[in-house]
Amino acid sequence: MKGYIKIEKHEQIALEFSAYKKEACIKIADLQFQLSELKRLIFGAKSERYVQDIPDEQLSLFEQEKKEIEEKYTQEVAAHKRTIKEKKKPARLKLPSHLRVEEITLEPEIDTSNMVCIDVVESKSLAYTPAELYIVQINRPKYVERYQSTGASDTTGASDTTGASDTTGASDITGASDTTGASDTTGASDTTGAEITSTDNKSTAKGPIYIADLPSRFIDKCIAHESLLTAILVDKYVDHLPLFRTQSRIERTAKLRIPRSTLSGWVAQSAEKMLVMYTKLQQIVLLSFYLQLDETRMEVLPEKTKKEANAPPNKKKSKKSKTHRGFLFGYLAMQEQLVFFEYDKTRTANNPLRNLANYEGTIQTDCYNIYDQIEKVYGERLILFHCLNHARRNFEKALDNDAAKADYVLGQFQRLYAIEEVARRKEWSADKIKQVRQEQAKPILEKLFDWMEEKNDEVLPASSIAKAFTYMLKRKKRMMHYLSDGRLHIDNNPIENTFRKIAVGRRNYLFAGSHQAAQHAAMFYSFFACCHLHDVDPTQWLQDVMQRLPEHPVNQIEQLLPHLWKSQQTDPS
Repeated sequence: MKGYIKIEKHEQIALEFSAYKKEACIKIADLQFQLSELKRLIFGAKSERYVQDIPDEQLSLFEQEKKEIEEKYTQEVAAHKRTIKEKKKPARLKLPSHLRVEEITLEPEIDTSNMVCIDVVESKSLAYTPAELYIVQINRPKYVERYQSTGASDTTGASDTTGASDTTGASDITGASDTTGASDTTGASDTTGAEITSTDNKSTAKGPIYIADLPSRFIDKCIAHESLLTAILVDKYVDHLPLFRTQSRIERTAKLRIPRSTLSGWVAQSAEKMLVMYTKLQQIVLLSFYLQLDETRMEVLPEKTKKEANAPPNKKKSKKSKTHRGFLFGYLAMQEQLVFFEYDKTRTANNPLRNLANYEGTIQTDCYNIYDQIEKVYGERLILFHCLNHARRNFEKALDNDAAKADYVLGQFQRLYAIEEVARRKEWSADKIKQVRQEQAKPILEKLFDWMEEKNDEVLPASSIAKAFTYMLKRKKRMMHYLSDGRLHIDNNPIENTFRKIAVGRRNYLFAGSHQAAQHAAMFYSFFACCHLHDVDPTQWLQDVMQRLPEHPVNQIEQLLPHLWKSQQTDPS
């Protein structure tokens, strides 16, 4: 009959509408989460710190648990709640004692000849002298032996008193260059000999010419002294100044314009000279039993095609060229506190698979899927485990989605990190850290995973809290592995901290000029990150290395790396 619909049809429509509604709710929740994350990225605070609001009735139980840890292990435990420190009154900055003092004495504008000085009032202030460009000129005098002449003409054809040149071609005493090669940079004496008559016509200089050796240069025939090369590299990779800013500063202060292409060439040549040190650093890092791995992006200008290279300069480009997104992979040896970065054009597993081909040990990473391939290929001789802080971040982001569940999980993370803080402050041994983790941290984690498996069915699959649950539950074994060894860290924050200077520099110079330039940046960031980890002044280290590297034995090249270089320096006191 027209106008009527069967009951079965009604039920089918209702089921389809219900499924559509459920799917729409999930999609809306996901879009709301993305919107909140975008607002947070643009307007929100970048800090991930979370302070749990503990009710008064639970505070006593919490304090009791802390007391048990304190009595059993260390008599000291980290505070789980943020303590409000009293504000200190601003104090005057104390001037350091290691700086030189330039004294200026001001006398009264009266006659003090009949007076006695009873005291001196000192007023100190910090002064600054801008960097100065100057010329280093090396003078190498030439010498020959002197002997007394009998007055007779020498059979070799010595020059007369007028200063005529010797038939052998020896240089005149006025300093003209010797055609026989006496001015060679090796400093070897002239084997052909020379005979020069002095102006008093009584003594004659005859024999080989002696000249001091010219010190080896870091870059042959380069007008830039090692101190200038050091300043350029430290400006670029430590102080994050692009080369055009260094160029403009030199032009402004020294009235000297150095083309930017020349500065780039000096950076590239410096990287080539220090490649042997970088290779040695890689070898030392990859011998460590415990590595942390991570990666960060690096924008690179695209290479020009043949058509673009041959196009006339006045031809208008058809479209705006985009930069290529490459990546810097970082490898941090936790025990040795050494790190190296390596550039790769892609974010695939090729880079870690190549570098870890002969590695045996333990690596800690985030949960990016390329690192899973490492365990699949090299799983027999290395152990892969994950960072708990990455899991914690997901729950911190899920506070707006399900505050109750996210708050509970974050509270458990606070308990885990409190144990780590006590161990770090008390400098416990690895065996003691392992013992405390097994007795205190392991029950917390096991209970947390059981709770998440129970609550996982109560949340929408596409919600942020469900994603946080899934993230941890899928990686339970790898996230609990740190409990088995006191030398391992709960997270990979140390390797992330080494990327901070790269991120700051990236905001200033925006991109690298080529893939080779990106690898040069990775090399210098590696050296300067090692300097930072070992509290070494990068300027002093790099200038000293540049002066020593040309003559340094290759089989002892590791002695120039920052951690060993520091031990060779004498105590200034």
